[in-house]
This record gives sequence, structure tokens and C-alpha cells, in this order.
Amino acid sequence: MKVLSVNSYQKAGWVLNMLRHEIGDELFWEGIVAYYKKYQNSNALTEDFKSVMEQITGKDLNDFFQQWIFTKGYPRNKMGLAS
Repeated sequence: MKVLSVNSYQKAGWVLNMLRHEIGDELFWEGIVAYYKKYQNSNALTEDFKSVMEQITGKDLNDFFQQWIFTKGYPRNKMGLAS
């Protein structure tokens, strides 16, 4: 249950919002629809979501997902302090 905390859901929402900004509204929603069609009534991993979004956009999203999903910690300002 430690994985399913309020912070996890809030972070996921922010990451989806940033991805939408990164790839644009039209491709974001096209990717969401494709993801749901492919994985409806089944389990999927973050890598599966990333793969669908890469297929839809034609972009390599590895750096985005590495920075915002797979790297531990939290953003810091130029002084090295938590933002």
C-alpha cells in the first residue's frame, strides 16, 4: 500500500499534464484512446504506456519518462533545495 499513496496519484497527474504539454493535446488524447483500446480489461506497465505514446507521436520519450518517472527524488532549485 505504500506505493498507492496520495503523492503517487498527484505525481501521476502532474506527469500526465507535462506529457500532454510536451506532445500536444491532439497526440496526447490520440495516445490515451489507443492505450485504453489496447489494454482495456488487462494489466499494463508504465513501459507499455510509454510505448503506445511513442508509437502515436513518433517521438523517443525515453528522456521524459526517465526524468519524471524512473528517477527517484524530487525537483530541486539552483541552490540544491527542495522546491
